[in-house]
Amino acid sequence: MDSRPVLQNKTLEEIEQLFYSRQSIYEANHSRVSTDSLDPEEIADYIFETLKLGWELYDPASDAF
Repeated sequence: MDSRPVLQNKTLEEIEQLFYSRQSIYEANHSRVSTDSLDPEEIADYIFETLKLGWELYDPASDAF
């Protein structure tokens, strides 16, 4: 759990409580990335490009919204 600072020094019960408190957020943001046969760099690139496209479509500076 060293790579997950928010989970450090937490009991299993505390981790479960955190998960359940966030569950509605997880359900509302249900994006999935198929990682079959992709290496970590390809996965990161895919996520980056997807977020970039989403931001360009949203573009808070535009008058579209």
